[in-house]
Amino acid sequence: MRSILRALAICLALCINFGLVVNSAQASSSDKMAMAVRSTDTPPRIDGVLDDEAWKKAPIYDDFLQRDPIEGVEVTERTAFQIVYDEEALYIGIRCYDSDPEGIVSRLTRRDGDLEADRVSIGLDPHYDRQTGFWFTAYVSGSVNDGVYSNDRNEDSAWDGVWEVETAIDSRGWVAEFRIPYHVLRFSPKEEYIWGFNIERNISRKQEVDHWSLIARDQPGWVSQFGRLEGIRDIHPPLHLSIVPYGMGRAIVDGGQDYSGRIGADVRYGLTSSISLNATINPDFGQVEADPATLNLTAFEDFFGEQRPFFVEGASIFQSGDYNLFHSRRIGRSPGRFGIPGDAEELERSEATTVLGAVKLTGKTEGKTSFGILEAVTNREHARIARVVDGERVNPLVA
Repeated sequence: MRSILRALAICLALCINFGLVVNSAQASSSDKMAMAVRSTDTPPRIDGVLDDEAWKKAPIYDDFLQRDPIEGVEVTERTAFQIVYDEEALYIGIRCYDSDPEGIVSRLTRRDGDLEADRVSIGLDPHYDRQTGFWFTAYVSGSVNDGVYSNDRNEDSAWDGVWEVETAIDSRGWVAEFRIPYHVLRFSPKEEYIWGFNIERNISRKQEVDHWSLIARDQPGWVSQFGRLEGIRDIHPPLHLSIVPYGMGRAIVDGGQDYSGRIGADVRYGLTSSISLNATINPDFGQVEADPATLNLTAFEDFFGEQRPFFVEGASIFQSGDYNLFHSRRIGRSPGRFGIPGDAEELERSEATTVLGAVKLTGKTEGKTSFGILEAVTNREHARIARVVDGERVNPLVA
């Protein structure tokens, strides 16, 4: 009886603790709100200059707070933004005031690169589920970085959306002007929308990070602490269908002629606002960054990160916390052991198994349960072998 009471007491303590965690997560959600204004005339021209007529009708928000180096204190440089929208896209203009424009740090990087320079980042949660979202980052140099959030704070920069931004430096600081089309976002049709929203500014020379909706360090999560974006209405989610075909050919002329070629396609289709179907047919991974050379003398296989676009995109949904229970690099890896007769030896084999096609279904239910299903089909591979007779190779064969 005593053991039963002890078990009940432990369960009750766990339930109370869980409730406190949930309540603290809910309490961390910001109450800050920004309004988007509909552009009834000509939409803003994306040129890095906020002089369009549409911007004159939009309210200005500039109530930012520091996150670094001192959380919660007043910012050292003012940041102001405005939001307008039309039937096709969301427009965000950000004015980054700077008392020393010559001190603005501007450096170039390739897409999704991360470097120390002045930048602004927009966070959007179109589902307003406080768990998922997108980020769109613009460096003052014009370089960009984007990606998706999952499970409140997990980041996946493999996602690349089609959006626009222009930046410009002037005597008052610098400006970033964004155009984010609805077709890169995922949201359900409604009469009026409430989206999670936030803006972050990094001032490189001061090592300062400012937030419109402060992401507190002592609160769990990231997306759950976004503010609210309201005022968007009478827009319709577009069809999410993307088909990208490709073709390639090869000719080898060396004492003879050898011609070969292949075609394939990548397909992305949004079944619903929260469920996506991705497929790849006869994929070409020839442009993927090669793995580094290693010398492995252990009994364990090498572990390389995934670089292939189809498997990288949405990979976070197949991860569980800090544990990676699914390793996609085993799909298409080097063929395993061939059934070779005892009196033969292997001469040549394929470096990788050919992936004929793959299908991936990912999404989230109305109960906010994430799921992912992946299926791939690989080709049968062969090796060249030779029979060994009295120490000499004879009759090359195919296994």
